[in-house]
Amino acid sequence: MGSIKAVEGQSLFDVAIQRLGSAEAAFALATLNGLSITDQPVPGYTLRLSKIIDNDIADFFSFKSLVPTTAGSDPVINEPPVISGSSFLRMPDPDQVKIVEGQSLFDIAIQKLGSAEAALELAVLNGLSLTDELTTGETLQLPGVVNKAVAGYFKGKNIIPATGAAAGDDESGELVKEGIGYWAIGVDFVVS
Repeated sequence: MGSIKAVEGQSLFDVAIQRLGSAEAAFALATLNGLSITDQPVPGYTLRLSKIIDNDIADFFSFKSLVPTTAGSDPVINEPPVISGSSFLRMPDPDQVKIVEGQSLFDIAIQKLGSAEAALELAVLNGLSLTDELTTGETLQLPGVVNKAVAGYFKGKNIIPATGAAAGDDESGELVKEGIGYWAIGVDFVVS
């Protein structure tokens, strides 16, 4: 069924999730390797693996090159795996978003999470106030998607809301007054 060498900070639960796709598989790992469920494998120790419980989760960790280490400070990221001579491209982390000009927390909440109500959770997760101005290019952590249909719509249509974008501003940053109440005959439109 295979084996894996433990890395520093890895618990049996880390190995079970990473390679077998389920935390429950830690109990089988412990039994198979003559360990207690609370034993911390010594770095470099070869653990025999039991049957994979959830291929999707194990594949996710493999594709992302993630090695969870709950006893360590940060997860270990290995080189991207190579399959049939081609390597996977490192995709942007789906749990993060880079802010574009004019975006607010509400814009990001609707676009990425599918709900304006998720703006509060987004703010708390990133140590922000709901009304904070966001810096273009800054990266924010994302909580879980609230409404997949709405978030999927924005993604599918490649819509990036930015309600603070200065569409009606002139070069000086001043708001340009527009509309029928501000238009002048012969300047903004011609009567024929």
